[in-house]
Amino acid sequence: MDKNQIISTLLVIAIILIVYLNIYFQNKRQAKKIKEMQAAIKEGDHIITYTGLSRNCRKSIRG
Repeated sequence: MDKNQIISTLLVIAIILIVYLNIYFQNKRQAKKIKEMQAAIKEGDHIITYTGLSRNCRKSIRG
């Protein structure tokens, strides 16, 4: 392998790693936000799910 081929291979690996880490941390932030929202739900809150169902919270179950 010559020097240019090694550099291009390392560049591709670095780009793939950056994209993977970006997606990983973005999903982690979103999961944290969802957990915080779920913990804040109280009786009488209006809730809309990902599937589009819309309801008012009748009873809050805390474990």
